[in-house]
Amino acid sequence: MKHLIIFSVVALFSFSLFSQGVVRVEVNDFKKEKNSLILDYEIHISPQAIETGQSYQITLQVQAADSVLVLPGVTILGANKQKVLSRFNANDVKNYISSRIKKDTVLTHTVKVPYALWMDSASLLLKQELSGYRNKSTLTVYNLKDRVELAAPKSYAVRPKISFILPQKDEKCRRRQDKIYLDFQSGSSDIVPGYRRNSEELVRLDNIIRDVANNPDFMLQEFCIEGYASPEGSYALNERLSRQRAESLKKYIRDKFGLDENLFRVTSVAEDWNGLVKLVDASDIPWKNKILEIISTIGIFEGREMALMKLDKGIPYRMMLSDMFPELRRVEYRIDYTVADYDDDCTANNNAAAILIANGELSAAKRYLQKAGNTPAKINNLGVVYLFEEDVDKAEDCFRQAQSMGCKEAAANLKEIQAKREDSKKKHAVDIENE
Repeated sequence: MKHLIIFSVVALFSFSLFSQGVVRVEVNDFKKEKNSLILDYEIHISPQAIETGQSYQITLQVQAADSVLVLPGVTILGANKQKVLSRFNANDVKNYISSRIKKDTVLTHTVKVPYALWMDSASLLLKQELSGYRNKSTLTVYNLKDRVELAAPKSYAVRPKISFILPQKDEKCRRRQDKIYLDFQSGSSDIVPGYRRNSEELVRLDNIIRDVANNPDFMLQEFCIEGYASPEGSYALNERLSRQRAESLKKYIRDKFGLDENLFRVTSVAEDWNGLVKLVDASDIPWKNKILEIISTIGIFEGREMALMKLDKGIPYRMMLSDMFPELRRVEYRIDYTVADYDDDCTANNNAAAILIANGELSAAKRYLQKAGNTPAKINNLGVVYLFEEDVDKAEDCFRQAQSMGCKEAAANLKEIQAKREDSKKKHAVDIENE
């Protein structure tokens, strides 16, 4: 099917001096960006580019076979040619550039149109038509760009399924702890997901809690939450803020996951001077030793903050206020839960490895899998490790073996292997086209 698109935009004019030349076209962009074709080009015109009786028309177009996208161009008229055309149709002359311009002229065009499949094989062509007396004309076509620049696609993110084995539970238990850090804006106790590193930390928190809640071998024991405030401002305000920040995280966890109120233990630190000492000690801030001396020798209620504010006209204090204090406005938490203990049982080792795989600890997972026997779940999980290590061939071998032994997760993981291989082929094809 033939595609013919006539596209017009308003040209942006800028005037400046360039090196000697007649008319030239510079293409800055000819690429696919998401679902659009982006073109950015400039037409440079020098004074007296053509003779007085000539006209010079430049047209750019994107073309593949009989599919065409016509782009904005320009027509330059010599003085006599302009007079002749004005006698017949004065309106036509308004869209022309006169060759009597005093300075080099640049017409800048940026075009954005919906991307079509035929553009994959399209070229960017320049057509120039020079007409003289008695309408004698010469048409010349140049190929400016052989193909559209295609962005390299993102690699396929595999989502393999991990195998757990339902064990015979033992009375023995062990405990594991985790921490995350949330940041708060000055004077606020609201949890803002988009502030600093909060989004990443909340996702990690959610994943850890889901791992505990969804695993029959885990039993949640206690959430210990501690809020912190930075030293600026009154102690009473900071004490209230640190407590409210801890309560905000408690409410977030309790409401999102429906947990019992009695599981939570909430504490707070009104002003985190210990945290500030660590940040100052690790920095190259001016008056570093003096700052540490003030913190260690002057009490919180004896003018410590005022002494810091007076040091070197307050310059070091303002640096701490902008660069270090935001790190101190946070909430830390620790989650304590018990895990059924199976000593060196194959089931326990497989399930421990599965948890480590989910947390990205592949080396530790391998050590547990070495003691997990030769079950379908173990072989599938080993394949998942190989897949995350980008050893697709070994991963596929494991998944096929586990599938033949009846592992449902392995069957799903083989589909992930196929999707990853197809994605790699597409990415390789794009790389070749862009060479």
